[in-house]
Amino acid sequence: METQPDFQDLLDAASRRVLDGGAIALDEAARLIEAESNADIHDLLARANRIREKFKGNKVHLCSIINAKAGACPEDCKFCAQSAANATESPRYSFVDRDALLKAATEARANGAQALSVVTAWRGLKEGPILDEVCASIEQIARSGTVRADASLGIIPSQRVADRLKASGLVCYNHNLETAREHFPNICTTHTYDERVQTVRFLKNAGIRVCCGGIFGMGETRRHRVEMAFALEELDVDIVPMNFLNPIQGTPFEHLTPLPPMEILKTIALYRFILPRKEIMVAGGREVNLRDLQSLMFLAGASATMIGNYLTTTGQDPKKDLQMIKDLGLDPNWDGRWTHASPCPAAQFRRFMEPIAILASENAVLLSRMTNDLCQSKYRVSHLRDPSELLAAAREQHPMFVVLDLDLRNRDAVSVLAQLKSDPELRHTLVLAFADGANEPLLEEARAAGADMVTTRDAVSNHLLPLVEQLLGV
Repeated sequence: METQPDFQDLLDAASRRVLDGGAIALDEAARLIEAESNADIHDLLARANRIREKFKGNKVHLCSIINAKAGACPEDCKFCAQSAANATESPRYSFVDRDALLKAATEARANGAQALSVVTAWRGLKEGPILDEVCASIEQIARSGTVRADASLGIIPSQRVADRLKASGLVCYNHNLETAREHFPNICTTHTYDERVQTVRFLKNAGIRVCCGGIFGMGETRRHRVEMAFALEELDVDIVPMNFLNPIQGTPFEHLTPLPPMEILKTIALYRFILPRKEIMVAGGREVNLRDLQSLMFLAGASATMIGNYLTTTGQDPKKDLQMIKDLGLDPNWDGRWTHASPCPAAQFRRFMEPIAILASENAVLLSRMTNDLCQSKYRVSHLRDPSELLAAAREQHPMFVVLDLDLRNRDAVSVLAQLKSDPELRHTLVLAFADGANEPLLEEARAAGADMVTTRDAVSNHLLPLVEQLLGV
């Protein structure tokens, strides 16, 4: 019978594989998280730190939040002080005005944060006047050029709502899975785990970065923690916030015992193994649960943290956080390519504020017709007659979609399409490819290369706007 490797052999093999660009298996992670001795846990943290240094360098991503609408939430999440189902002393107020949001953005930047997340206590966001007000507020933060405009607004019920948020200037959206699928019904009964997953998918389809993680210490098993990490890996989220339960009096979880600091650090390390290239953010509960060991969260693999206060509890003095980061030889001036925290020129800002389309065709008459149709519908359009320029243009402009003519003389448009769809920076860009109706083999090649929709030249010439609406799911 084949024997399993001991802890050190498993740790050595897993860390080498991850450092070489490979992946750790779920069963391997489930074994590593069972480490009990301090010596084994310290070795695990050291390996996670090496993985962080390789894939994330020494930069630390900082963000702040504002409780923009507090209390009276209709959902029954058992950990939450803001749930109407829980008898807490959490404040209650309606959506704050834009001046308050701009003040919070300025304070966040002064504290060293790169982003401000607008957080609301409600079920989710539907079309209507509330969505209009939220989008206007996000637009104002984005225009201010102080910090990146982020949000956490609950369940997103449709692609149209996600697209509205993207068009308003929203860069990143927080929506946590909270825990493993199996354990979720023990946390909340007023909405489902699948509704949370679908929200993440709507956001990704809109081209919005996703901040998605959970809360630890809610009665889950260690294997549940590992399973959630692999679910996040499958969803390909961008930031993974790791919150650690700070039991609030009046909630059903007020009696739960907080996780020990070494258990928290071990969990952070496992998440770095499973998600080596993601921003792993230690957020709520770190001050209460890690106490004097807070600085070790970075040596355990974290690459980001919250700075300032939380929704209903206070955080550590931002100056103390910044000093802690610098004392570790880390740099709080995160320079991720997808932030626009510094004042951005108008051309860059328009990428977030206007839906952008790129048209690629050698047919000047058709280009003109498509441009007129889309401009009348308030799309910002650029067009190319040389598809070899498409990749560079798409990386520069980050279009919502591309309309690509496959019938090009002496050019392989399908190859360009395949390169665009395989580019990590452009994976959310939708592509409508078209060709002469008789050229079905070319259309099939485009489907195989990843086109989101294929159609005929006549259809594009006569019905472009309905096709675009279908492409975007409107």
